[in-house]
Amino acid sequence: MKVPNKTYLVGGAVRDRLLGNTPTERDWVVVGSDEATLLASGYRKVGDKFPVFLHPITREEFALARTERKNAVGHTGFEVDCSPDVTLDQDLSRRDFTINAMAMDESRSLIDPFGGRDDLDDRVLRHVSSAFVDDPLRCFRAARFCAQLPEFRVHDSTKALISSMADSLAELSAERVWQEFDKSLQCLRPAQFFRTIAECRITQPWFNEIDCHNTAEQIAKHALQGNPIHAMIGWIHDPTAIQSFYQHLKAPRVPRNLASISSQYGRVLVQPGAQTAENLFTALEKSLAWQHRQLFSQMVADLSAFADIPKNQIQTLLNQLDELKVSVKEGIGYGSALKQKRIEVIEDWQKNTAK
Repeated sequence: MKVPNKTYLVGGAVRDRLLGNTPTERDWVVVGSDEATLLASGYRKVGDKFPVFLHPITREEFALARTERKNAVGHTGFEVDCSPDVTLDQDLSRRDFTINAMAMDESRSLIDPFGGRDDLDDRVLRHVSSAFVDDPLRCFRAARFCAQLPEFRVHDSTKALISSMADSLAELSAERVWQEFDKSLQCLRPAQFFRTIAECRITQPWFNEIDCHNTAEQIAKHALQGNPIHAMIGWIHDPTAIQSFYQHLKAPRVPRNLASISSQYGRVLVQPGAQTAENLFTALEKSLAWQHRQLFSQMVADLSAFADIPKNQIQTLLNQLDELKVSVKEGIGYGSALKQKRIEVIEDWQKNTAK
């Protein structure tokens, strides 16, 4: 299918190609066209606010070249001009960092009006223009790119601009902040996310409940990525701070529970032989060991990534407790009888493992 008018590969795909990496997705800009032409060519529009379309075959995103002018609070508060006379340079000028403001034409010739190639070579994240301030989420995107591209640093001028935007971060939705945060945890060097927001002084209001410097050091020390970081955050912070932090970000259930269980009961589970049998039983029960075995097993695995937890011992104990049968009819007294029997098994297990 013929693509209407002049089309350019843009953004992260260009950046990744120049870095020698395979792009995970490709975005395109169409210059000199309009919505009617794209729709007539079989493209399907995505959403109502911005002129973004899905290719009818590849399903890749094609956007009309556009300019944006901030006219209201929020990430949709823009006046958009996507007329056919908007140029490629104008479209690239609204982007966040110079390394994301490059394009390639059909012959793979590079279009680089803002020095992105030089910044790529110098491993620098530099804002394209003063329009950077129009979306405060770009502050956290900078931190995420530092986690994704660990050799990169934020240019001093951009760092100063980010710091000046601290008051506007409260405008962001929890969902958008969580998305950048969660993406960062999957990156090669997630500790850089926490270091960057601490260095740029943008911990308020989303990350003020946790110690970002200490979190970064512990993540780097144990080379953690993904879910174990939630357990680590819980491990080094008190339960009140953890509850506030994850509620503030409207975190999904699994990471919220991983951090909360680690914060409240992690140290009991790390030293199961040093607890009273009743305390260990309570820790297992409150850690959802029986109600949500998969979540509990995930939490134990995550703790074992940075703490000296006897993972196999805990799992062996749980298997023994699962196999228990009590000679009390279900109904009144059954729960109490089962609890007492489990505590007795725990006591025997602790004695045997202590030998």
